[in-house]
Amino acid sequence: MNNWVTDKTIADEMLRGAKAEIPGFKKLEESSHFPTLNELFLHAAGDVESIIDLGCGAGEFGRIYNFFDYTGVDLPHVIEQTAKKKNPHLNYVTFNAYEDDYTFLGNADFILMNAFISELATADEVLEKVLAFSSRYVLLHRQKIEHFEDANVKYIEYAGYLNKRYTCAVFSAQYLENLLEKYNFEIIKKQHSSTPEEVSLLIKKKENL
Repeated sequence: MNNWVTDKTIADEMLRGAKAEIPGFKKLEESSHFPTLNELFLHAAGDVESIIDLGCGAGEFGRIYNFFDYTGVDLPHVIEQTAKKKNPHLNYVTFNAYEDDYTFLGNADFILMNAFISELATADEVLEKVLAFSSRYVLLHRQKIEHFEDANVKYIEYAGYLNKRYTCAVFSAQYLENLLEKYNFEIIKKQHSSTPEEVSLLIKKKENL
């Protein structure tokens, strides 16, 4: 499984990636997935004042959308070594998805998860906590979803930072549908990615529709 919590060398590579100093990496607004991210966010933006960027990395979303009440959330070493070095003027909170309380998510209008859930060893448990405490919009960006019935989630390997092997969480489509119903969320906009089986979902609490 991925060692985001213990492997602190990754934070330095994340900073280089955000600066487009690694071959193949681009700034967020120049990336191939940004048009989808931008379209889905703008679909909700008129109804949003506060944003929590869960797994914020370098905090690039807050740099681009700097006219919102933005809080970037990530592991302590990512906040210190990546986010504060790239965008020191933004607001940040340290958070460990495996250990910390999720109550604070309810204070924001919009929860962004840009390739966050997919990197976690207990992706289904974390997503359930996010939905349990989120009060309005959630954007699940760049998430693999497939049709299988023997598990909530499965994991596949890919090559990532420092040419290390990482795992990516793939959700069962039926499990995700059931989870949204359980926590009273509804998909209001969906976009497919150029990557097979990868989608971005903008969801909202049904009572706020």
